[in-house]
Amino acid sequence: PYVEKALREEKLRTNWDNTNDAYEQAVLGYVSHLFHDARFLADFTRSLQPFIRAGLLNSLTQTLIKLAAPGVPDIYQGSEALNFSLVDPDNRRAPDYAALASMLGESNAPLVFDDDGLRSGKLKQHLIAKLLHLRLQKAPLFQLGEYLPLTPTGEHGRQVIAFARLHADEALIVIVPRLLFHAEHNYWEATEVMLPALLAGRRYQDVLTGETLTLTDKIVLDEHTPMRVLSG
Repeated sequence: PYVEKALREEKLRTNWDNTNDAYEQAVLGYVSHLFHDARFLADFTRSLQPFIRAGLLNSLTQTLIKLAAPGVPDIYQGSEALNFSLVDPDNRRAPDYAALASMLGESNAPLVFDDDGLRSGKLKQHLIAKLLHLRLQKAPLFQLGEYLPLTPTGEHGRQVIAFARLHADEALIVIVPRLLFHAEHNYWEATEVMLPALLAGRRYQDVLTGETLTLTDKIVLDEHTPMRVLSG
């Protein structure tokens, strides 16, 4: 279905109003053949691994920015975990609420950034749950809070996006990775984020891990946690 949709919406040799059946069948036959070629599948699966990891981490980055940046986050029902439909999510399809509820389990537990959580969608689902609870608890911060971009520096500064939200005496710092295709696990070695006076000298809690820390004038990033959400 995806290949048919892609061919018709590209509108080069076929489209929804005037289908080229012979061309479509030729392409669909070729695609079907690939799925029965063991050598191709083995090579394709092996070649995809760095793309898969980068894509999964990018999904977390985009989700976190959507939940913390100014504006109202829009999440399709049933898409709290991973969605591999290759097209826009379809709200006409009934989500498997029982499976999603079972996977969510105890959402207050610290996030563990491991391959199992990444590949199952559990990590994304729990990240969304934690940020939605935070938005509920600190509604004025997200509704009225000032947006303040932060500048990462150091060896991997280009691979980091950082910003803060400020309102009254509340602050939120968000740090996420980017450009991760060639990154292994040492995302942020020798990288730091300098803090302006409004954010410095505060006690923060990392919403994702539960860690509590007191910051002076900067955040020194470590290689163990690919993203941080600090509430203080």
